[in-house]
Amino acid sequence: MGEKVEVPVGVRVISVLAYILFCLFLIGGISFLWILDSNVIGELLFVAFIGILGIFSAYGLSKGKGWSRYIMILLCLLGFLVSFSLIISQILFAQGIFSLIIFIICGLYLLINKNVKNFFTEGKS
Repeated sequence: MGEKVEVPVGVRVISVLAYILFCLFLIGGISFLWILDSNVIGELLFVAFIGILGIFSAYGLSKGKGWSRYIMILLCLLGFLVSFSLIISQILFAQGIFSLIIFIICGLYLLINKNVKNFFTEGKS
């Protein structure tokens, strides 16, 4: 009846990494609002919004919520696109390659791993 399902290790690792990354997004998006001019306020608010969305998604991953898996896959896709654009434009080339690899691994793990799919569909309601 109240069977406890163990969170897969990979999901737990991605959840912790997401907490760290998206807390930095939120802090970065909010902390620069009063420093920079009004031309970039919309972009900073978008970064803060992504941070909040990522934090909620990381929490959902750790609790086995199915919606959080889909949101995190979309955030990995967004991170992939941003990393790819950094590589193409040769801005932060090494960081772009590193983050590209991380987003690919995390996104594909959440998307195609059987244990993860089972955890989010059968393990939790």
